Amino acid sequence: MKILVIDGHTNFREPFCEFLHSCFPLISIKGSDEKSAMQTVRSFSPDMVIMDTGLEMVRDLRLNEPGLAITLMVPYNMPEYVNAAYLSGADHIFSKHSAAFPEINRLLGIIRAAAEGRGGRYAVEAVNKPGKAGASAEA
Repeated sequence: MKILVIDGHTNFREPFCEFLHSCFPLISIKGSDEKSAMQTVRSFSPDMVIMDTGLEMVRDLRLNEPGLAITLMVPYNMPEYVNAAYLSGADHIFSKHSAAFPEINRLLGIIRAAAEGRGGRYAVEAVNKPGKAGASAEA
């Protein structure tokens, strides 16, 4: 499995990639900034992207890479932003500024499920999706 982390801030992206690699040493993890993200997606061929970008890039990835699992790191847990992210094509939402163990553990669960072959689009039960029974708009 391959994961691409797309984030414009090197001081977040590099330690985050190192953290993920420490949790999943057998997974190939690479970082990219937003400017070279689409080129890196084409050359690296990731199974999953974890990204802090605008919704337009989410839509572009969903259109051009329909099988790609997309986790969007959002700065705010506002329901309208979370809903817009899902409508743009994100599979999962993760609050970038959350240091809360449950939120980090949920992200690790998303990656673990994908690595075990259970992580296709909308396949992770722990993710709350708008419009699903029992789901909330919180990320």
